Amino acid sequence: MENYFIKLGLSFTWSKALPYIFLIIIGIGLGLLLFKKLKSTLGKIFALLFMVVPFVVYFIVHPIYEGDFTNEARTIQPTEATSELNGHKLVVISLPGCKYCKQSIEFFKEIKKIRQDIVVEYTVVSEDERNLDFYNEAMQGEFPLYLATNVEALNKIAEGRYPTFVLINDSKPYRVWNNNTFGVMAIDEVVNSFKK
Repeated sequence: MENYFIKLGLSFTWSKALPYIFLIIIGIGLGLLLFKKLKSTLGKIFALLFMVVPFVVYFIVHPIYEGDFTNEARTIQPTEATSELNGHKLVVISLPGCKYCKQSIEFFKEIKKIRQDIVVEYTVVSEDERNLDFYNEAMQGEFPLYLATNVEALNKIAEGRYPTFVLINDSKPYRVWNNNTFGVMAIDEVVNSFKK
């Protein structure tokens, strides 16, 4: 359902929220219809409980995560040590062998289908080129992939949480999210930064 709203041109935030809103309205509507038709007390209790069923079922299948409807980005000033982070792009700071970092590749492939102008790049905090093999297989050339030039500086930005997403917009301060705070509002910020 979310993908349908995204394809209609709605923001990622509204595309995430609207299915829940619609299912609450549908649940209340159906529950009230049942409430009017059923005469027994047990039937009326069932009708009231039924009001939340569509929302609960959808929530179980598509849960709302902690950072989905908040934008808890950190702002970091560029320094000489982070000079490899330049231009206008989203850099995904990744750890060798990190399954969550690898999972993000499929997510960004989907985003790129919708918004081809977004530039996403992966940087692995390692000095060993063999650590790129883990990501190359999943990427299939879709995104640029590099070893970090300054491993210590990027580890400091990541604060030990991977993947870490860094929005770089020329000389502006970096906007930084970890995996738990990179929700739909953060995605909207990234997408909107690439709008002409």
